Amino acid sequence: MSDKSLSLSLRLLYNETPTLSYAAFEKNDAMAQSFQIEKVSESANELVIKVGENKATFKKVAAKTDFDYEAYQTQAELFMGQEFFTFRHEAVAETKDHNNYIEVNVETDAEGAFLQIQALFFATMYQTDAQAPVGVHLMENGVLLSFGDFAEFGINQVNAWPMYCAWFNICAAEKNEKVTIYTKGVKKLGEKDLEITVKKKNMDVATKFLLNLTMNSLSTTSSYKDQETTTNILNGKEYEFTKKKSKFLDAKVLELEKW
Repeated sequence: MSDKSLSLSLRLLYNETPTLSYAAFEKNDAMAQSFQIEKVSESANELVIKVGENKATFKKVAAKTDFDYEAYQTQAELFMGQEFFTFRHEAVAETKDHNNYIEVNVETDAEGAFLQIQALFFATMYQTDAQAPVGVHLMENGVLLSFGDFAEFGINQVNAWPMYCAWFNICAAEKNEKVTIYTKGVKKLGEKDLEITVKKKNMDVATKFLLNLTMNSLSTTSSYKDQETTTNILNGKEYEFTKKKSKFLDAKVLELEKW
């Protein structure tokens, strides 16, 4: 796990002009039981506060956030019907008409990735409690969540390891009846991203397998290394890791043996 300081951001998407107000944050009695907040500065479109020991900046922008909806729709179609931890098709449908967003950036010196991601989500909760968005976009990892999914993982699970499911992404690329499934955003949490290529018919079980490996590496002291076998067994077979340059990420990943 990583102990370095991080600057983390996400965008809250709205179908109408959102309200951004320190006065609304101060009225959040539930959050006040856990944190002391302090206003650093406030203008019509920007609010800077301290949440405990962390600095959070909220910027209101009257525009659509810039991302490729066609690519997000393709991902939604690839994962459609899977018992998966985010409902991508709902996120695409619910955010397609948004016309405003609030960008939340948190600078934190918290020790360890868990507390750093938690700091981002805790700060975000001040705004989502004041005015719920239609979706949440984590730009760095290409994660687009419906607000329902963000509430389930980024808010309701904010004190537990499933919180990571609102941060990192699992993506898929299809070619010649095979699908390469890979993680994005795990590297920033101090572990290697993972990748596996399977026949398309095996995509569902491979996705769950990759998710389990990722969560195991993030929530325990396990750290998967080159040529190390894992106790995660699929179809009675153990898998070895080979370090390689990913076609989809600008980084080295640990590729699982293909089947």
